[in-house]
Amino acid sequence: MERVVILGCPGSGKSTALKLLAGLFPPTSGSVSFEDINIHSMNQKQILSFRKRASFMFQDSALWANQDIYHNLELPLQLHFPKLGVKERKERIKKITELVDYNKPLIIRPAALSIGEQKKISFARALICEPEILFLDEPSESIDDKTEDLFISILKNLIAENKTIIYVSHDNYFINSFLCDKIYFE
Repeated sequence: MERVVILGCPGSGKSTALKLLAGLFPPTSGSVSFEDINIHSMNQKQILSFRKRASFMFQDSALWANQDIYHNLELPLQLHFPKLGVKERKERIKKITELVDYNKPLIIRPAALSIGEQKKISFARALICEPEILFLDEPSESIDDKTEDLFISILKNLIAENKTIIYVSHDNYFINSFLCDKIYFE
């Protein structure tokens, strides 16, 4: 369990570094390993296991525009827990949307939401599979103070559960809410 923050000026490569660590971008040199296995050398079974254990919240939310909110949250469950029944998936989705204080219909598409509401759903999607490692790219950007405090509270609970949180932020309030094990400057 670690808490790691990547800091730096806009455009300095913080998000790129986070995506490299999460295995979303291949490095042009060197390697990124998880449990002594190079992420970019993993076979399909290993990468699926890694993706189940580590999730990513994108700065721009990266919700699927052609899917409603329910399906944006359901897809990771279908992928990583194929034996999970419809009822169990619905229960998880209900629980996670309540956790992030999302209370609009699940049948609407992301475009019908404010940026802050999209961030809530993006955060919920990152949490829905109960990952061991959370990669968060500017999680507090474009959200109100109440939502930021909610996210911080949720993350503190995850830290208490020994989850690893690796994030990029420029928000001093957010950064100072956690005692970080490591701080990197880009």
